[in-house]
Amino acid sequence: MSSAASPRLAAPAASLAAFGLQRRVVEVEKSAGRALGCVLHQLGDAVFVDSCHEEAARCALPVGSILLRVNREAAPRDLKKTSVRITESSRLRLELLTHAQAREVRVGGGAEARGLSLAPAGPYARVLRVDEHSEAHRAGIQPGDLVLAMNGAMLPSVRAAHRVLRTPHELTLRIFSGDLLNMGADWAAFMRTVAHLQAVELPRSPVAS
Repeated sequence: MSSAASPRLAAPAASLAAFGLQRRVVEVEKSAGRALGCVLHQLGDAVFVDSCHEEAARCALPVGSILLRVNREAAPRDLKKTSVRITESSRLRLELLTHAQAREVRVGGGAEARGLSLAPAGPYARVLRVDEHSEAHRAGIQPGDLVLAMNGAMLPSVRAAHRVLRTPHELTLRIFSGDLLNMGADWAAFMRTVAHLQAVELPRSPVAS
């Protein structure tokens, strides 16, 4: 990321739209003591939605999004405490930072047919190269795009992502077009923005659920 972009990234939530990001609220009712049905993943002080099933899938929690607040309080930076708070609540109000224009893309073939090369980008993977006439090229994936998830789950590493790419089965990729954050180069600035948003409650409307 250029040095000129970093101050904008650390600015209040009003500037997030310029990066294709938005805050979203999801409200869920469930039995107290029952898990929500999402797997959470921690990187630094941020807690990410890794994968979803059960209630979490029904309320469409976006995989790859960052959990900012739980029931109007900043999400604990300790993953275990966050999970306990979510499990113990019967009514949940989750505030998330999501990629507004992310889309699902299906790509067939194996590693050669897909023609995709990736590099680390914070908790995601950045597309380095797309071979011409490959499955990825035909699906509209471009260099600089972020891969947020594969087959409904975040990847633990780029090495793991490349292993998945080598499988012969069709893959579903969650793609965010445009590496606007360049998280690998400016992760600290992105985390400052996350900390700011955790401290400021989202207005009560509009609410997406």
